[in-house]
Amino acid sequence: RAYICRIPGPGTEKLINRKQEGEVYKAVTALGITEELVYFNSENGYKISRYYNGARNADYGKPEELSACMTLLKKLHNSGLKLNHEFDFGKELTGYEKDIKDVNAQIPFEDYPLVRMQVSEIMDWLSSLNRPKTIAHIDSVKDNFIFTDEGLRMIDWEYAGMADPLVDLAMAAIYSYMSYDEVKELIKVYAEAPSEVCDDGGIALEALSEDDAFAVVTAYMGMGGLLWSLWGVYKMALGESFGDYTLKMYRYFKDSYKILRKLEKI
Repeated sequence: RAYICRIPGPGTEKLINRKQEGEVYKAVTALGITEELVYFNSENGYKISRYYNGARNADYGKPEELSACMTLLKKLHNSGLKLNHEFDFGKELTGYEKDIKDVNAQIPFEDYPLVRMQVSEIMDWLSSLNRPKTIAHIDSVKDNFIFTDEGLRMIDWEYAGMADPLVDLAMAAIYSYMSYDEVKELIKVYAEAPSEVCDDGGIALEALSEDDAFAVVTAYMGMGGLLWSLWGVYKMALGESFGDYTLKMYRYFKDSYKILRKLEKI
């Protein structure tokens, strides 16, 4: 057998809590949806996992593969598994801002003070909804779904925590640079994905109309876009290159805010 060894890159120790990541793997192993983990060090983040010959990343552009990925996400969300930590956008944003400051870098967006006030508007609206929290992957991008000879697997659980399950749909969308019309279709695919425990959208879409679900996912797309734009700023300060990725993510926040205003949610 062949194996893959992960050696975390520079600066990741400030972004990732490896003890929490280890707890996630212990919790989700029973679901049979992760890669086969051989070794995990919660102190330094070193990880050894099985290498799957012939494995490939999912393609969200193929309807059958998108449906398969959403089915796996729905299985995770409706599993009833609990973690001892949450993924909190407010805390994550504050943490990234501090990390950027600690490496003597600047947030390069001129309107960031205004955006930070708009964040509060979105967060207040989301809080008022009292959305359910389930175990969520958070980094549910197409590259973290791999098709193997033994079925579909989800990898890279570094950011996973208890959160609104619709966060996973938002993260899936922005990494693939989906349009907001495509996001409406994504929500439908998730709602219609087969499940062993429910006949509908499950806990993520319970008591939500299509329009309301779109608004919530749009809000998380904005928050996710802003978060990953700051992640990119921090990484670039450490010498990595991301092209126009940070700007595209930042744009998701601005576009999402405009849509939420138009929908009179904020």
